[in-house]
Amino acid sequence: MKPWINLEYLYKKIAELLYIIYKVLATFFETFNFPSIKIISITISIIATLGIIYITIRIIQLNRKEIKQPVDILSKEIPPEERHNRWNAIHKHLKSPNEVEWRMAIMEADNILDEIIKKIGVSGENLGERLKNIEPSDFNNLQSAWDAHKVRNRIAHEGMKFHITREEAARVIGLYEKIFKEFKFI
Repeated sequence: MKPWINLEYLYKKIAELLYIIYKVLATFFETFNFPSIKIISITISIIATLGIIYITIRIIQLNRKEIKQPVDILSKEIPPEERHNRWNAIHKHLKSPNEVEWRMAIMEADNILDEIIKKIGVSGENLGERLKNIEPSDFNNLQSAWDAHKVRNRIAHEGMKFHITREEAARVIGLYEKIFKEFKFI
């Protein structure tokens, strides 16, 4: 989750503070008639305002870098060959005529999703908790992740009582594929 900064409120409070400082200094300077100190205080106010503008721009830049960060982490930590081999193994399982292989494809895809979510720094005890902790604006395919993970949970918890067709397995793998493309895993 990202902390929310209310810039409008922050600017208002800084402006109020500067106005109070200006009034106090103006009263003080008018009493003692120090025109050079007025110039210094105005200069300090201008420098402070420019500092605020700079900090705001930097915050915006850092937020943009934060959005790109998951892709950078994945490309550095998981070599392309490994990503390619794991994705091919999933498709090999999916092409099998055996329902157990289709289940394995979904389980492996879910493991990869969990690994990705961990690597980008989302906290939680398991994938379900980590998905709950993701800000929807940071993950375009969050609903697809939930839908695919629910099927994986049925496979894991219901065992052979839960029957899956090849078409359903392909649909679920398609959901994982959308997610993996978003994170540049494949």
